[in-house]
Amino acid sequence: MTDHQPWRAVDHLSRRVAVAIYGLVLGVVLASCAAGGPDGAGTTAADTPKPAPTVTVTATPEPAPTVTVTVTMTPEPAPTVTVTAKASIQPTAPRAKSAPKPLPARPKVTHRPTRTTSPRPAPPPEPASCYPRSNSGNCYRPGQYCRNSDHGRTGVAENGEAIRCQDDNGWRWESI
Repeated sequence: MTDHQPWRAVDHLSRRVAVAIYGLVLGVVLASCAAGGPDGAGTTAADTPKPAPTVTVTATPEPAPTVTVTVTMTPEPAPTVTVTAKASIQPTAPRAKSAPKPLPARPKVTHRPTRTTSPRPAPPPEPASCYPRSNSGNCYRPGQYCRNSDHGRTGVAENGEAIRCQDDNGWRWESI
């Protein structure tokens, strides 16, 4: 005999539905009896409510007008500056003509080639005193989080002590 009997579940469900229907019918019958029964002795035509007209208004909003403001600016003309100098005429004695002064010797201008600086070569990597290194090339210390690729690995910290990546409240480098 199996414990699972689907016919019992259906039978139980149909009983619940039947009880609900009987309860509903009984409620309707009792309500009609309380209202005065089928002869209408308890009700009058004035007591029955009459249907009232219902007004329904549906408002359809129209899109609001789009306002576009265009500002056109014309720059004002800049003020004109006029400089007036007064020339004063003073009588001077006529100059004696002298030999023209020799022009100073111009220094010879040579174009120097521009120096191009090449980028400095990267410093040589430090000797492998610690491993593994972080993505930025730094040594790990105990207590620091370790990468997913380092889970379970062992290595050497920057101070030379042995470390292991283990799960201790998160994957961290721990001293061995």
